Amino acid sequence: MRNLSGEDRAKTLEMGLARSLLDIIILSFLVEGPLHGYMINVKFRKAFGHGLSASTIYPLLYTLEEKGYIEGEWKGKSRRKRRVYSITRKGEERLAAAYLILSRLTKMIETKFEKLKESKSIQWPSVTVS
Repeated sequence: MRNLSGEDRAKTLEMGLARSLLDIIILSFLVEGPLHGYMINVKFRKAFGHGLSASTIYPLLYTLEEKGYIEGEWKGKSRRKRRVYSITRKGEERLAAAYLILSRLTKMIETKFEKLKESKSIQWPSVTVS
């Protein structure tokens, strides 16, 4: 296993967390307005510095649509049609629930982190996370 810098470890952690919350991240992008898969990937790349493969994003969009969290509609010229996705009411409710759960988890982690930070036995790395 290679030895990663603190910043690289933070970026790896951030990407892992983002992937585990990918459905929620996509719903949050769609709150701003309808998007097609490519533009969702552009927004993801802008936010996290790394894009998603088509084999990751499109099956997830299909699953979110199947579950009723988003709706897709074919738009555009006959040769360049794109499936444009919008968040549904059910998707908004899922996003709101995720927000509440993540807020609660964040508060719990912050409390534990502050206690741990007070410990003299821990060497804290200097890492900036965007």
